[in-house]
Amino acid sequence: MSSVPRGNATDWLKNTPVYLEKKKLIESHGIAIWRYHDSMPMVQPDGIYTGLWKEIDWERYLVSKDNPWIYEIPETTLADLARFFKEKLSVGVVRIVGNPDMKVSRVGILVGGGSLGLGREEI
Repeated sequence: MSSVPRGNATDWLKNTPVYLEKKKLIESHGIAIWRYHDSMPMVQPDGIYTGLWKEIDWERYLVSKDNPWIYEIPETTLADLARFFKEKLSVGVVRIVGNPDMKVSRVGILVGGGSLGLGREEI
């Protein structure tokens, strides 16, 4: 679990125009919002990563369920890995950085908006 505050932390956007308009709309119409997404990463193993590795059929490549973002896969090229994700996740574009012919066997994946310490968890 992250040590960064999660949930309803809004101090960082308190006076932004978009936040204020959304807050006004929500309060004036009595709207209740339940964000289940915040609970998914708190189950063990992480629910978001569980969905990902099932979708791409990589559970067998997990290095550890304690670190569900690290995978050891059969060696492939960066270009083939990009094609795999493009097809498997039905996305139009996959951007790669590096030599497309580079050999790849260890893959790290960060899903969603969580940063694992690389940025602000609230965003």
